[in-house]
Amino acid sequence: MLLALLAMQRLAQDPQTQAEAYGELVAQSIAELCVGPLIKQDRIELGLLSNRMAGLPGVTGITLFGVDNQVLSVTTPNAQGSTHTQPITLDDAIIGYVQVNVCLLYTS
Repeated sequence: MLLALLAMQRLAQDPQTQAEAYGELVAQSIAELCVGPLIKQDRIELGLLSNRMAGLPGVTGITLFGVDNQVLSVTTPNAQGSTHTQPITLDDAIIGYVQVNVCLLYTS
């Protein structure tokens, strides 16, 4: 996650560009972390992972889906902010999806 924060600092000063890149990086990171628990169908571990990641700055909600679009974990229903979706993959096969809502506030 530190990588995501560092990448965000290096992006152009445009707040919208920063928010989009940050949301995509967070979603991609969560997707990579979910592979093991998703293969094992470990909903408890998926829930714990989602709850931990929901504490990242600007993250307002995380939803994990199985390959059949069945909801496996939701941290905040109807979360605010931009939505970023990434596939969860194993050996180039999609085994699920992660959806992250991000709302970053900028002040001048």
